[in-house]
Order: sequence, then C-alpha cells, then structure tokens
Amino acid sequence: MTETPDTRRYRYPRSCIILFARAPVRGRVKTRLATGLGEDAALAIYRQLLSDTVERVARARLTPLELHIDDDPAHPEIVALARHCDALRRQSGEDLGERMYRALRNALQHYRSAVLIGSDCPLMDADYLEQALRCLERGTRAVFGPGEDGGYVLVGARRVDRCMFSNIAWGCDSVMRQTRDALHRAAIEFEELEPLWDVDHPEDFHRWAALRPDVRQLTEGNDL
Repeated sequence: MTETPDTRRYRYPRSCIILFARAPVRGRVKTRLATGLGEDAALAIYRQLLSDTVERVARARLTPLELHIDDDPAHPEIVALARHCDALRRQSGEDLGERMYRALRNALQHYRSAVLIGSDCPLMDADYLEQALRCLERGTRAVFGPGEDGGYVLVGARRVDRCMFSNIAWGCDSVMRQTRDALHRAAIEFEELEPLWDVDHPEDFHRWAALRPDVRQLTEGNDL
C-alpha cells in the first residue's frame, strides 16, 4: 500500500476509485441480512463481498484504488485487504451523505475524476466501472449507477457539490429519486448507468447464490 500510487500502472491514471466499507465485525455489518440469516452468516457474506470487490477492482487496474473505512482501519482484515489498494483512509462526516461528499471532494484535489462504490454489489464488474469512468472522461460532471432498490450503487464526479448529498433520506427506496431532484434543482449535468442490485436482504443473497452456488456455504451453520 502506498499513498502515492504509480499511476502508470492504470488505464485511467487521472481518476481514482473509492471503496466505502467497514471493518468486518459481527453484529455491525449486514444487519438486515442478519435478521433472516443470522449474524454469523451475515458476517461471512460481508467478508466475501468485501474481499471479492477489492480483488475485482484491484485486478482490473483501471485506476488507483482507495479503501475508506468508517470505523476501524486498523482491523487486521482491513489491513490485509489494504495491501491490494493504493491508500487506506478513514471516512469522516456525520452521515453517509457527508462522508461521500468529503471523500469525493478530497479525492478531486488530486485526481480529475473519482468514482465511489460500496462493497455489496456482486455484479459491478470492470466493464461497469469503466462505463462510469468513460462518462467522466467525456466531461460529464456526475454519473450514477442506480440500484434496483431505489438507491444507487455507484457515484462518480468531476466536480462535487454538497447539494448532491444533502437532505437525502438515506436507506429508503427513494434515494435515487431524491438525488435526481437535487441535481435538477442545481442544474448539475449527470448520467445514469444500467441499474444493478446489491446484497442487503436474504432474498438478495439467494439471488446471488443462484448465480454463484459456491457462496451458499456461507450460510451453513448460521446462528438462528
């Protein structure tokens, strides 16, 4: 891990990808999954999703990868994952919107554009990320990957405005709609990619397992 990545290794060296995550601690991750599958299973699923995401993004070598943790960046599993990233940082801000705004704003002090993602969207591959990066390379100010649940799984920007993340009811099924309204009011140009789904509820996990049967073992011996 280095704070000054060798950008010659990347296809989009003037951009970066920010991965928002938290330390894998039982009872603190994937709480909606835990309701149906148990805390042990939820933790195992989260660990798999997070490690898969880091591996997938690092292997693609599209941009430098920054891992942003909202609680304990010194957690041993986070330190191990950070070896595959270019920077490990701690999130700051009172709510998700403020944390995303600050992360993008700080990244844009060093890069022409930045893309921020979470760790729970198994279908977000290198092609999808590259679509977002290409939008920003064309000069689009912001790009979003809508989520099928009404939120979004990706946000990228060349310039970031606080209004993009303010007065949003995070965690509800109208986050993307609220965000569109805020962008239209501020006359901020943006593009949207194809909607994807993330793994938040037991039915999402079963949908993932139908595509990748080996993850079914993550729920074996759950604590319900």
